[in-house]
Amino acid sequence: MRQAKFLHVTPSGMLVAVAKSLPGTDLLVADSRGNVIGPVIDVFGPIAEPYLLIKPQKGSSVPESGSSLFLYRRSRVGSQDDLRQTHERSFGRPGGRQKDSSLRGLGPGRGRR
Repeated sequence: MRQAKFLHVTPSGMLVAVAKSLPGTDLLVADSRGNVIGPVIDVFGPIAEPYLLIKPQKGSSVPESGSSLFLYRRSRVGSQDDLRQTHERSFGRPGGRQKDSSLRGLGPGRGRR
């Protein structure tokens, strides 16, 4: 799973984010709570920090500028619930304690324990 940082909304309603490295293909973007925002439809710019063009799904909320986004391969995620479970396994439940210490992931801002 890779991370990106949300930058802005284009005049046509697309979302632009920047990744820390070149991502794979066929990606879905989720917010920090595991909610699907939409698919990556284009990658452009420098290879070291490529820009991602994201087509937001109907009803998805627009993230705040500078917020972290998470990239998942579509082939590994079947539904919104699957994505949320994958996200929880990696980073814990949003706003709460993790279910099991064995599921503790290395999320943003966390070091090895």
